[in-house]
Amino acid sequence: MIRAELRWNRDMAAWMNEKAGRARRAIENEVLRGCAAYVPFRTGALMRSGTTADGDGAGAGEVRWTAPYARAQYYGKYRVKGNRGPYWFERWKNAEGKALAERIGKGFA
Repeated sequence: MIRAELRWNRDMAAWMNEKAGRARRAIENEVLRGCAAYVPFRTGALMRSGTTADGDGAGAGEVRWTAPYARAQYYGKYRVKGNRGPYWFERWKNAEGKALAERIGKGFA
């Protein structure tokens, strides 16, 4: 006869949430850092307005650029100068997203 017993670790949910929160915070910081080279730059105010979502605090999985003109700059029909220009997150993600996913995956495996 074989007997198997499965016990649920009550701390498992908290442990998983903490681990997922760390991963989200790391991704948020990498997005802000990486996009800095892609955000249009005249005075630097737009780039410095990049922040993580404040609903659940850092780790909520959202990054925002809060300058009043951020939306117009992001979706505008402006010319790309070097790396800087509209759709900066999409262009950064296409250039560096796969490498980020690999780095994050290795750090939280």
